[in-house]
Order: sequence, then structure tokens, then C-alpha cells
Amino acid sequence: MGGRPSQCAAISLKNNRAFSSLLTILAVGISIALLAWPISYFVAHAATYSISAPINVAEAVSRPVSRPILPLSSPPSPETDEWAGYPLLERISACESTGDAHGIPRQFLPDGSILWGNDAITGKPIKRDIGMFQINEWVWKPLADKMGDDLATSKGNFAFGIYLYNKYGTAPWTASERCWKE
Repeated sequence: MGGRPSQCAAISLKNNRAFSSLLTILAVGISIALLAWPISYFVAHAATYSISAPINVAEAVSRPVSRPILPLSSPPSPETDEWAGYPLLERISACESTGDAHGIPRQFLPDGSILWGNDAITGKPIKRDIGMFQINEWVWKPLADKMGDDLATSKGNFAFGIYLYNKYGTAPWTASERCWKE
């Protein structure tokens, strides 16, 4: 009988060590998962964030800006000729703001609030991509501000969309390419 309690203690200690090791492994695994999910999210959604031509935003923000300024008396619309010379860009804007290449590009929602893009996972509005061209403010706002283009206005969003198109072609809008490419 004298040997039995020490055997129980040895088994109990061994089980505690195994349990402790299991907890350590789980904690490390959870930590890795929590740190890795943003990376896996962006890898899984790379097509949404990819571009076909390299865009050096730091260089774009630091350079002086020279571009033609298109005066807009009113927001771009089919009734005005601001889209003249930019039929593809009009389709891109329609896709970005309505989801339909033949729709009418819009800067605002029917209630008058600004059009923000939707989160790819939740489908809820997220204040990142703004207006008729769904210009990513996290990337382009510093340059747009430097150029005097207020992305929250039709005129500013349109002018900066023209700038991006003239400088980078369709690269900033590859995520919606299936909609506007004919």
C-alpha cells in the first residue's frame, strides 16, 4: 500500500505536465492564428487589392502635380459632356458605384449620404472606398488633398478619377474589371 500513493502522485504529475503542455501548444496556436488572420485575409482577397501596374504612392504624393483640370459646372452625368473622351472610365465608374456597367455613375446614395464601398466579407459599408470611382482614401487621400480634390464631392472624385485614369490607366479598378471590361 505504501507504493500506491506515490504511483498516483507520479501519474497525476505526469497528467499535469501533459495538460500544461497541451495548454501551451493551444496558446501558441491561438496566438499564431490571431497574428496570421490579417495576412491570410489579404492573401485570400488579393484580387480585390491587386493592380496590374505598379503604383508608387509615396512617389506620387511627393511629386508636383501637373494635370489638365476639367471644369465641372455640375456633377458628371449623361446629360453633360464631362464623360466625352472617357467612355471606358464612365463604365468603370458605373460599375464601381452601381455594380452595372450601363448604370448611371453616382457619388451619393438616394438619401443624399456619400457612397462608401462595402466590406467584402460582411457586405456592410466601410469608410475606405469613396464615391463614384470608389477611390481608396487610405491610399489616395493624401495626394487628392494635395491636388485640391475633395473625394467626397462629385467634382473632386471625378477630377481625381480622371487623374488616376490618365496616369495609371485601368490599374486602380482591376477589382471590378469583370463588370466593365467588354
